[in-house]
Amino acid sequence: MKVPFKPILFAWIIAGTADAAAAVIVYSFVLDQASPLKIFQGIASGIAGKSAFEGGAGSALTGLALHYCIALCWVIIYFFLYPKIKLLQKNKIVSGLFYGLFVWLVMNIIVLPVTFNRPPALLLHNFLTGSIILMIAIGLPVSIIADNYFNKQRQ
Repeated sequence: MKVPFKPILFAWIIAGTADAAAAVIVYSFVLDQASPLKIFQGIASGIAGKSAFEGGAGSALTGLALHYCIALCWVIIYFFLYPKIKLLQKNKIVSGLFYGLFVWLVMNIIVLPVTFNRPPALLLHNFLTGSIILMIAIGLPVSIIADNYFNKQRQ
């Protein structure tokens, strides 16, 4: 199977940017929980620890780069799974919404607790906010782009 570099790149840029923008809009401006700088420093703290919050714009850029690396992983996973799991091919909207939910669950039940060495914080408002963001920003664009690519390959 040939690797679909262009659609993966396109899905990565769209999903990574949509997720970053949604996080900033929701958590900085709507909920007023953290500045954009702190959001991305928080991501950088996954590898740099608490010192990331003292690193200024440099650590925020590191966090942004990590954010895009994580988004790329989720895009690649979906493109790998799509041809193998027939259920993903039935309805790109439903598949995308469920994939965004799956991403939220894996990130919040496995990745973040392991990275930050703490139990998952599974609160209803965190679940609703975070999962909706990932369903719309990651799941939908990735599933639509993958579905379009693979449908063109079948023609």
